[in-house]
Amino acid sequence: MPRKLGSYFAAEYIEDNGFLYVNEVKETQWLLEHVHDFIEIVVVLDGKGIQYIDGQPMHVQEGDVFALPIGVSHVFRPSPAKRAAPLIVRNIMIRSEWLEHLKICLPDLSIKQLIDWLVGKGDRTDSLQRWAKAADHLGAIRRISESMQDILAKRDAAYLTQAMALVTELLVLLIRCSEWRFATMMAHMSDSNKELLTLPPTRSSNRNVEQFLDYLTHAMPDDYTLPMLTEKFQLSERQILRICHRHLGTSYMRFVQKQRITHSCRLLASPDLKVYEVMHASGFQNADYFNRLFKRHTGLTPSAYRKLLLHK
Repeated sequence: MPRKLGSYFAAEYIEDNGFLYVNEVKETQWLLEHVHDFIEIVVVLDGKGIQYIDGQPMHVQEGDVFALPIGVSHVFRPSPAKRAAPLIVRNIMIRSEWLEHLKICLPDLSIKQLIDWLVGKGDRTDSLQRWAKAADHLGAIRRISESMQDILAKRDAAYLTQAMALVTELLVLLIRCSEWRFATMMAHMSDSNKELLTLPPTRSSNRNVEQFLDYLTHAMPDDYTLPMLTEKFQLSERQILRICHRHLGTSYMRFVQKQRITHSCRLLASPDLKVYEVMHASGFQNADYFNRLFKRHTGLTPSAYRKLLLHK
């Protein structure tokens, strides 16, 4: 039976004109395992506990750093011991589209490969590890994350340029970490295995992708979940997210958002439905988030959009 997963979107955290968000969290037992449409780098600041990545548990402690590409599910659980220190992590969230634009400006192939891996691009990603772990022995990544948080809070002159420089520095540090596994995989892979990673898809897999895309573009977003799609079309979550990037030109979660907003636009044409009823019928639970997302897509609030429709 597929695990129940939550979903988090960049639009819930990162401002429209921004690309980065950093927060500090004291982990609890109650958060649902989740996926997100942004890249997340997690620094364990204090305490010990368990992190579940793609449903698999592993021990975590202060100094651990995890890179979680788009489509990787995870959740932290603090130690259940009565006298255990709280498990505190700092989350670095980076908008995937912005990171792809940054890649164009960067000269080093290893950084470009890392970015491709983080955003879920390239056929080879299914053959490599879905996530990566490093040990921040000297505290350099922790200090970068603190600087990011400080810069975003103060918003001094040219703070976005400073933030961009810190993201670039973070990518370099991740590549250089001795325990970072992605950077060495390609170097130690035989030529025959490298060729296997770039083989074209089979005819049956093409047919599966076509059926998936046809279903996704015609079904209502509330008619499916990511775990249901993986079971229905025999595709991994990673494959689904990559297919959306490649064939739809956007992330899976952004596509679902757009479908839901499009559906809500149709429902708003009916004067019998209240705005909050339209919101729930379109798959949204939070009114502030719905209003903000609706305005981003249409330029109007749901109420203003309805008035425009009804007075035409």
